[in-house]
Formats: sequence, C-alpha cells, structure tokens
Amino acid sequence: MQKINEKLKDAGLTVTTSQATILSIIKQLYNKPINVPELYILLIQKHKKIAISTVYRRLRQLEGIGIVNRFYSDGEKSVYVLNDDYYNHLHCSKRKPEGG
Repeated sequence: MQKINEKLKDAGLTVTTSQATILSIIKQLYNKPINVPELYILLIQKHKKIAISTVYRRLRQLEGIGIVNRFYSDGEKSVYVLNDDYYNHLHCSKRKPEGG
C-alpha cells in the first residue's frame, strides 16, 4: 500500500477512505474485472455513506495515475482491475517470510 500512497502523493492526492476501500475490493478480486455498479454494491456493504458519483470520481483518479486499468467489456460497460504492478506489490508485501 505504501507504493500506492507514494503514487497518490506524487499526483497531489491523499488516500481517502473511499479510495482505500475501492482499492481493497479491487485487490481482493485478483484481477477479475469489475464494473462500477458491481463495485458500488460491494462498497455500500462496507462503507455505507458513499455516492456512486464518488466511485466514478475515485476510479478516474486512480486510472489517471496508473493504479487501476480500465477496459471495455462487451462493448458497453467499463470494467476496472488493479494495475499488475500494484497488485504484485500489495500481494508480496503481505506474504509471510519463508520458513515462518
């Protein structure tokens, strides 16, 4: 998460609760694409006071600085995944040391 915090800081942004929750959910999906309505449902289960416009805004910010990637699914909906560089960093930083 430190690498993401540094990237946000370099872009003049700070980590908000909504960004952290969005990143947490996207990370847990292990690069399974998710669209905004699906993400919004998961977010309101964890973070009840969030507007869908905030979800779009945060995803645009995260995409703009390269933390998430946006793709188009079925030619209609945008779907989002965590950029591999950040997924691998988050995953590896949480791994247990060998032998322990």
